[in-house]
Amino acid sequence: MPVVGRIWERDALALRLLDYDPAELETLCRSGDLIWVGAGGADPRRARVRFLFRGEGNVYLEPAPADLSILSETARPVYDFLKSEGASFFNDIGAALELEDAATESALIELTLAGLVTNDSLESLRRLVEVTRPQPQSRQPYSSLEAELAQRREALGLGVRSPGRKPDVARYRSARDRVRQRVERTTLYSAPSPRWVGRWSPVHRFSVLGKSLPAAERVAQQTRQLLARYGVVTHECLEGETGAWDWSLLYPQLQRLELRGEVRRGYFVQGLSGVQFALPEVVERLRALRDTLEEAPVPVVLNACDPANLWGAVREGGPLTVQDEEVQNEPLTFARVPSTWLVQVRGLPVLVAMNGGADLLTSKGTDELTLQQALRALFLHLGQTEMRVILQTWNGEPVLESPGKVLLETVGAIRYYPGMAWERR
Repeated sequence: MPVVGRIWERDALALRLLDYDPAELETLCRSGDLIWVGAGGADPRRARVRFLFRGEGNVYLEPAPADLSILSETARPVYDFLKSEGASFFNDIGAALELEDAATESALIELTLAGLVTNDSLESLRRLVEVTRPQPQSRQPYSSLEAELAQRREALGLGVRSPGRKPDVARYRSARDRVRQRVERTTLYSAPSPRWVGRWSPVHRFSVLGKSLPAAERVAQQTRQLLARYGVVTHECLEGETGAWDWSLLYPQLQRLELRGEVRRGYFVQGLSGVQFALPEVVERLRALRDTLEEAPVPVVLNACDPANLWGAVREGGPLTVQDEEVQNEPLTFARVPSTWLVQVRGLPVLVAMNGGADLLTSKGTDELTLQQALRALFLHLGQTEMRVILQTWNGEPVLESPGKVLLETVGAIRYYPGMAWERR
């Protein structure tokens, strides 16, 4: 399943696995048992990544493209070199092709985002999703004085500040804290590691793809994978997939499983369109959930880009907000970006945290006790990677002037001018 690379370890795995250990995932990649494959996007920070076990490629990956003219003039020779030489280190690729490090890096990133090459180290994936794409050219200064000041700052080594922009106090403090944390983590190592570690190799090779499969067997494996992943399968399950997935082939396979009594057909989940197929044990769990009203349901935190998140669609005219009076009984919607999280209770979002938690939205009609529990769950998760979470707005209002101020104080947030902050203790 392709997932935005930035959230794999921070959110997707950390929220699903008890005591998730990144070293174990690194070991699986180093041994060749697990392969990561990138997909799509011009911005590496938004690139989607999927993991698959060795030999599963023919089941889930699309064939290698026959026409490589879409690749840049630098990426094509790098790809040809890896196909002929096999797994190679970053420095060896540059030396063999007489490329500068920047050109080699650019070519490997392009090939990775095209799903053509991978690396046997998880550290290279982490570095990949941190690469910043080139920013658009900033606007021209308003006056000659502003231009002269910018040149003076650059000459003094102070950097060029965006014209007309004044840094927000809370965002400045948050950025300062993140830099301090990054420096502290860096000092734990005695020597800096090379930017790109591990060996680069083509994705479409036997060790990744495995043996060729008959079409019927491939579809059967895909069908069982969808059932194991979602429990309830509809056509909408393929919206986030890339590769060799075809609903017109999966549907007859699901019908065959229904005739054998291995799955059930029905309308199990409200809001999912079309025919639904579900595993029998999943149907029973859904019935038990419907018939049992928990006194204190456990809040569930998800990143907005998590494949388990069903919310966040945008309606015509823009996303819903809590100010939309005509949709008071509808759940919140929001942008599906890595910096947004939602907290669900019984499958419905009650709290949305955007911009790294700075802007909070709540569902109308949610009681204070539920919101307190949702906030605690959110901060517990964010606190695993952040020392401090800056809070600026509550339902569009300045947080210190909003009804959410008291609620945030009850879960440990403090004043942090001009807003509030939650700090890990």
